[in-house]
Amino acid sequence: MPRTSFVVLEVLLVGSCTGMISESGIHDGEQGSVAPPERDSPGGGSPGIPSVQNCRPEQSAPSRPRLWRLDDGQYGKTVATLFKGRSKDSNDDLTAPAGLALPLVTVATGDVKFSTLSADRRVAADDAEDVAIASVDVSDRLLADPTIAPCVSGTGPLRDCLERPLLQKAELLFRRPVATADVAHYVAAATAAETTVGRREAARLAIQALLISPRFVFRTELGAAQGSRLRLDAFE
Repeated sequence: MPRTSFVVLEVLLVGSCTGMISESGIHDGEQGSVAPPERDSPGGGSPGIPSVQNCRPEQSAPSRPRLWRLDDGQYGKTVATLFKGRSKDSNDDLTAPAGLALPLVTVATGDVKFSTLSADRRVAADDAEDVAIASVDVSDRLLADPTIAPCVSGTGPLRDCLERPLLQKAELLFRRPVATADVAHYVAAATAAETTVGRREAARLAIQALLISPRFVFRTELGAAQGSRLRLDAFE
């Protein structure tokens, strides 16, 4: 993967934090707002992305939207669904692909299901690069997936055959239904890249983009406001 891709990923992930979100930014529950939206963060992150500085991953008030980083166990189980489909046994039957170096290693207390414990969920630069490296491995394996391989080896327009498998994989990675519009930019990027990097690599780049998306690496509890409380949807 080009170095620029790692840099972009690191900005996205290191610039993110775990905490509660409000209209004025992301809060840590004790220190107030870390960085308001649409403003450069003090740590040099991208506009609208809070700095990791002063962002303490403490348990926040249940009435505020929250953002949680996956740990290595959750990452592995989610990736497992790409190859095996959804769990039929409360995720206990899901194991990461053999030989995959799992990123986001976290010292867990308890099981590796989707806990809302936010302690030790910071994202360091090394974590971001590990996510990118894992995306190369996973995307390479997925090129042989029965839903993707025919598209990679085919001769028709890449955009016509890539959209459907990307929709299927995105729904598993993002842990919620997705629409065509949600993967349109991935398909467009692959189509644009095909002439320069070839059909196989273009398809892999689209899959890698899903695997480094914050919609996969983080889980949200945004909900819908009901008075002073939030009602989470079925996927949160």
